[in-house]
Amino acid sequence: VFERERLATFGSVESLAPPSVPVIAELPPAPPPPFEHEWRVLSESVTGLSMVRPLKLRNAARLSVGKLLAVEVPGSTVFLLSVIRWLTVSGENLRVGVELLPSPVQALIGRCQDDPATPCPVFLLPAAPDGSKPATLITAPGVFRVDRIVEIPGPAPRSFKLLRPLERGEDFEQLVFE
Repeated sequence: VFERERLATFGSVESLAPPSVPVIAELPPAPPPPFEHEWRVLSESVTGLSMVRPLKLRNAARLSVGKLLAVEVPGSTVFLLSVIRWLTVSGENLRVGVELLPSPVQALIGRCQDDPATPCPVFLLPAAPDGSKPATLITAPGVFRVDRIVEIPGPAPRSFKLLRPLERGEDFEQLVFE
């Protein structure tokens, strides 16, 4: 009942006290994502990979179409950011098709101008070499708002004005900016 009265009177049920924002140093470190050594590359192209691993792999990451995935291409020492496009089960194996995103990717911590207290981790992707996609930002779901400004502090601060989503995945948004 109290919440209904507050909603009718103030338009929200949030506390009148300012929210406490945890300081980054106080947060426990996040566990590293699972690193799976059992993958085999079946085929490789400029824009993607087809990979396979045993279906019943102990402590395997949960995968689904539309998730971001960091992939280390054989013979390389860097990880490439990719998106899972398809999954199939073939006998005792899981087959996965991923689209490689343009590289090199920059990982940055920004702040949204309208919510400067909350860090906004982003990946900055260059434009596709063939010109089919512009330079974009990858953020967590829910960050996008038309004309929202994401600021990257530092010695050479940068600002990105969000224009439109290019793609929405299960755990990310790829956003066009100016």
